[in-house]
Amino acid sequence: MHGLADRGARHAYSGPDRVSLAVPNRYLEIRGDAEISPDDDYAFADRLGAKYNANLRDQDRPGESRVKVIIRPVRVNAIDMRT
Repeated sequence: MHGLADRGARHAYSGPDRVSLAVPNRYLEIRGDAEISPDDDYAFADRLGAKYNANLRDQDRPGESRVKVIIRPVRVNAIDMRT
């Protein structure tokens, strides 16, 4: 587990979310409290893979593990970089 866990999960950044291909250079910045939990049995990864018709297990190297991150938003900023 790297990244958020190494820096602490409070006020983690997640983005972009729901990027519109029709309007480039726009995204949402979501800041909030992150809850990180192991996904050792791949329950979440399998559900996510089924949604996108992908096998996420194929992406992992031997010895790697997956985590599930839930972000409880504290602040959401809409960013428009077109100007």
